[in-house]
Amino acid sequence: MSLCKWISPGLLLTLIACAEPPIDEMRSAEIAISSARAAQADIYCNLELEHANNVLKKARQNFVAGKFGSARTYAHIAKELADSTMTLAIIKKAQTQTEAENAIKYCEQKMAALYNLISRAETLGINGDQLSIASSRFYELERTLLELIDKNREGQFLEVLEQSKQLIESASLTTYELIKLIGDSRKRVAVNIL
Repeated sequence: MSLCKWISPGLLLTLIACAEPPIDEMRSAEIAISSARAAQADIYCNLELEHANNVLKKARQNFVAGKFGSARTYAHIAKELADSTMTLAIIKKAQTQTEAENAIKYCEQKMAALYNLISRAETLGINGDQLSIASSRFYELERTLLELIDKNREGQFLEVLEQSKQLIESASLTTYELIKLIGDSRKRVAVNIL
């Protein structure tokens, strides 16, 4: 009686599949990891990408050791991880882009308010170093805002978020100083009238 009569056809196919090197599976996993990198997974979900790379490394180690069944399993897992990582990177990038666009809009609003305060101070006849400093800061912040808009167009969303925080802080401080300057000026006018 031959051995083939005792082995089921499904088990025989599994044994044959495990005996063949999983070249296609390894290639698919490598392509999936490259695709995840192209989707900027190294920026938006680096830990997940690193995990997929580690699983692919295990697949390669098993492949070299001739453990093709394990190599095939690890290659499948690495591909699935890389595919989900790519999807996650695309989602996180879109969320970050939305946050960056909202941050730029908020910066534009802060800058418009600051411009209005400077105009108000000039209308009230306020002169001097403090107004000059505030005007200079305004133009510096305006250049920074234009740079942020360019960076946003280039897809540098994380950098836009970080730098917009700094712009908002500086604009808020300058706004506070101008409000104080306008308030002090009004007090002086009121005292002079009395």
